[in-house]
Amino acid sequence: MELVLIPGAYSSPYTWSYLQTQLPAGIHPHCLKYDTEAPIEQTLEKSAKLLKKQFGSEELCLVGHSLGGILAFSLSHRLDNISGTVASASPFGGLMLSRFMHSMTYPLSLYVKTTGKTGFFGFDNNAIEGYQNFWDNIHPNNRVLKHLRETPLRVPGLTLIMELSNMNIWMEPSDGTVSTSSQMALGEKHNLRMVKFEGNHQDGVLHPGV
Repeated sequence: MELVLIPGAYSSPYTWSYLQTQLPAGIHPHCLKYDTEAPIEQTLEKSAKLLKKQFGSEELCLVGHSLGGILAFSLSHRLDNISGTVASASPFGGLMLSRFMHSMTYPLSLYVKTTGKTGFFGFDNNAIEGYQNFWDNIHPNNRVLKHLRETPLRVPGLTLIMELSNMNIWMEPSDGTVSTSSQMALGEKHNLRMVKFEGNHQDGVLHPGV
């Protein structure tokens, strides 16, 4: 079985540097790279093709942090050779902030399209589109997130919930980035186990317990 690590949004394989030092001897994980600002459906399609090409039918375990956890769980519905999945600090319920941020970028996009000029912050239309895609990817009503919330996992899954006792977002407990309720949004789905840790969002890959 091969271990595949998937970093969070705007992160790199270096995210997993600490975890890799804690793995048993002989385990050499692979890191999956992706474009944070591509639509998540496109990312899943490309990632599935890449894993099929690289590993064929070899058994895989997928471990993802934040957005990477969403990709890991979603890929388990698309590939038949996934034996287990782990998500750490992943916003399965989306981020409420995404509603606000997307509404902020829309008038900026309209301004650039109608005037042909760069936006107030020097963004061209490609940059704005990428930024909108990112916020769409973690919107509570995103189709991929809704599918995960509505569909039981096909393989055993573990989700690690990070929470800071003194950190609330929108009057909710959170890890400083993602609310606890969003991390737990899959509920008691078949084949899913949830474990809670005290820590912030980045502790999802750095916490000794994790």
